[in-house]
Amino acid sequence: MALGSMGRVPGLLSPVQRLRTLRVAAGITALALLVTLQATALWRFPIAGVKPDLVLVTVAVWSARRGVREGTITGFLAGLLLELYSGAPFGTTTTAMTVVGFCTAVGETNLLKSNLLLPGVLVPAATLLYDVLFLFLLASQQFPVDWLATLQLVVLPSMLVNLAVMPAVYYAVTRYERLLRPPLDLGV
Repeated sequence: MALGSMGRVPGLLSPVQRLRTLRVAAGITALALLVTLQATALWRFPIAGVKPDLVLVTVAVWSARRGVREGTITGFLAGLLLELYSGAPFGTTTTAMTVVGFCTAVGETNLLKSNLLLPGVLVPAATLLYDVLFLFLLASQQFPVDWLATLQLVVLPSMLVNLAVMPAVYYAVTRYERLLRPPLDLGV
């Protein structure tokens, strides 16, 4: 059996590549479970009559902690998974969630690593951005949108409820992120 250029069997993943692949698979699985939970069970537990959008809050917090690349990819995947449960035209949820993942990315600045105040600003802003963009996309496809009523009765309460659940999501994301952190290479 011929060995590849790195002393490995061709076609097999290195341990580092295997670990990265497992981390990506675990992240997609966790996101799919969160989307399924939100779409099937969470509507039964409204806060002040409003269903928290855990997927949106998770995308905003993850994006803010991990940066543009991971935030945009996570937003895209979350939007695509939400499309499975959405009655909106295909692509509406994916587009809005991808934009949120991109726009909430401040992770490269390391401001969010130890600051709980920044997500407290980002999550309501992300909720507003997502909802307004979603409504705009619906309106652009000839769906009737009552902007004022929707902003007052849906968007504003959603911003407050998402802000209320943000500390729990922030804690869960930081714990999950610690699990994904690569082990230290001590050269032993």
